[in-house]
Amino acid sequence: MAVAPAPSRLRPGGSRLFIIVGAVLALLAFVLVFLVGALANQGGPSGPAVSVVVAARDIPLRAPLVKADLTVQRMARSDAPPASFGSVSAVLSLGPVAEINVAKGQAITQNMLARSGDLVAGSQPAYLPIPQGFVATTIKTSELQGVAGYIQPGDYINVVASVSTSVFQTTNSGSPPRMVTRTVFTNVPVLKTGAVGGTGQSTAGVPSSLTVVMTQCDADFMQWLTLNAQLSYTLPSYHDYQPQDTKPDPSCPNAQAAGLVRPADVDQRWGFTK
Repeated sequence: MAVAPAPSRLRPGGSRLFIIVGAVLALLAFVLVFLVGALANQGGPSGPAVSVVVAARDIPLRAPLVKADLTVQRMARSDAPPASFGSVSAVLSLGPVAEINVAKGQAITQNMLARSGDLVAGSQPAYLPIPQGFVATTIKTSELQGVAGYIQPGDYINVVASVSTSVFQTTNSGSPPRMVTRTVFTNVPVLKTGAVGGTGQSTAGVPSSLTVVMTQCDADFMQWLTLNAQLSYTLPSYHDYQPQDTKPDPSCPNAQAAGLVRPADVDQRWGFTK
C-alpha cells in the first residue's frame, strides 16, 4: 500500500527571509524615488537649479525696462549665463535701458543694459518705441517745473495745471476769476529728455524739454494747457509706476479722431470752475 507524501512546509527561517528581502526592495524603491525627485528639484545632472531673470516679452533697443518686461525662470546653474540676475528688483534697481533687441525668454545679463538711453552704444532704431494709436509730443520743463531735472527717460510723470478761471468765463458770468490747480494727467511715460541748445545735458544738468507719449487727443489738450495754464510735473515713486496700456484708446484711436479743443471742453473734462 502506497504511503501518501507528507504536506510540504517552509523551513522556520524561510518566511523571515522573504520578509527581509521585501523590506530591502521597498527601501531601495523609496530611495530611488527620493533621488529622482531630488535631481529634478536641483536641475538634474547639470547641477542645482537657480533663479534667472528673462524677458517676459520682446524688448526693443533703447527701451526702458519696466516690471512687466521681466519674469523669473528656474534653470540649471550650469545653464545660467554669466552676469545674469536672480530677481526682477535687481534689474530694475539699475534704472536700465536695453542696449540690444532682447527676445522673449532670453536671459537678461548686465552687458545688455545701460542706465540711460543716451548711453546706448548700438545704432539708433528706425522708429521710436511709440505704440500704435499714440504719439510723441514735447513739453517744456525747467528746474522748478520738472523736479529739478530728476525726470529721466523711462519715468512716469503726473502733470499739474494751474489756470485762471477767467479763461472759462464769459464777460457776463459775474463771478470773480480765481486761480485753480488740478492734476490733469497721470502715469505719462517719458520717452526722452532734451537740453538747452540741443547739445546734450545743460551745464546745470536740467533738461529743457520732455518728450512724452500720449494719444493725439490728449496731446491737443496738453497743447491748450501749455498756452493757457502754468504746468508743473510730479515724479511718483517707481513702485507706483504703471506701464502704459499699449492698446489704442477706443475714443481716440488715431490722429483723425482728435477734434477742436475749446475752453468749455477743458472745463468739462477737469472741472476747473466747479
